[in-house]
Amino acid sequence: MNDREKWIDYLRLVALYLVAFYHSTAFFGTPILTEIKTVINVINVPVFFLISGYLFDPERNRDIKTFIIKRFKLLMVPYFAFSFVLFFFWIYVSSQQTGIVLTTRIYVKAVLDVLNGIPFTMARPLWFLPCLFFIEIIFYLVTRYTRKTNIIIVFLCVSTAIGFAMNHFNISQLPYSFNAVFSMMVIYGGGYLLKDKISEKVSGFGFKKAWILLPFIAVWLFTSIFNGEVDILGQRYNYMSLFYISFAAGSVFLIGFSTLIRKNFIMNFLSTNTVILLALHRPMSIVLIMVLTVIGIQIPMVNTVPEYLFVLWQAFYVMLQFFSIIPLILIINRFFPFMLGRWYKKKTVAERTPDIEEEKK
Repeated sequence: MNDREKWIDYLRLVALYLVAFYHSTAFFGTPILTEIKTVINVINVPVFFLISGYLFDPERNRDIKTFIIKRFKLLMVPYFAFSFVLFFFWIYVSSQQTGIVLTTRIYVKAVLDVLNGIPFTMARPLWFLPCLFFIEIIFYLVTRYTRKTNIIIVFLCVSTAIGFAMNHFNISQLPYSFNAVFSMMVIYGGGYLLKDKISEKVSGFGFKKAWILLPFIAVWLFTSIFNGEVDILGQRYNYMSLFYISFAAGSVFLIGFSTLIRKNFIMNFLSTNTVILLALHRPMSIVLIMVLTVIGIQIPMVNTVPEYLFVLWQAFYVMLQFFSIIPLILIINRFFPFMLGRWYKKKTVAERTPDIEEEKK
């Protein structure tokens, strides 16, 4: 990816920050936080599907066997690898910190859930990986059959209809997040079909045109709050039409915002290690709470400080999580690259990890 498209990396990182913020505040239901979570939850994960569709190039993937193997390495291998790492962390936290007695039956069920593609609480953020794997395989087969835009649009409409039916009948928790495949397919396909238009608009965008984003953020805020909180994995979209409108407006804003971010080393480094950040931000949140408690630093709580200060603390706390994961990023890239679907160590921190390059290969 050239420097002109660095906005894609930054868009990933911004979206991941919103994911981590949502998880960090998941158990707090204050009025302000509830509205913030409602707004960001409509965009934080879906934008990853949009990016993946934007980067998908059928010309680079002519052999279906090779394509499936590559996608399995880059998506499913990290899913299984990090799920089992988090499984042992979950055992430690559950037994040592909460005092919960874990039986053999609970252990076996957790392992079987991972193998069956049903992530337990600690590994829940990883649901995106198997979902994207199946979306890419299905979309690849469609583009192998035809490249005609109108036929692809018909396919995406059918996928949306299936997703609407699954939402209506509350079909959720299928293995490997397959229940979210059809509703997210249209976003992936939209990224693919609109890549030229997006690239054209981004190339000429700058601070002087930033005012254009104002109506989009207004539509994003209004429609998402009116529609209420959604749960993509749980197939709860409320009004699906409002969900897609809200996502479209929010994605335009985030894309524009990402193009305005100045290039710097930290952003470059973090944005090329998004899979590790995705997998480890929740356990790192727990570790940081333990460390801060041990050294005697009082953690702001929603009932001890004004709500707006609590929100600002959570925003800072997410950044603290990301920076605390940096040593683990270096260790995994150097000594455990197989967890990322690679069988070689990264030579420099400037090189890209598979989660960024996966759609380019």
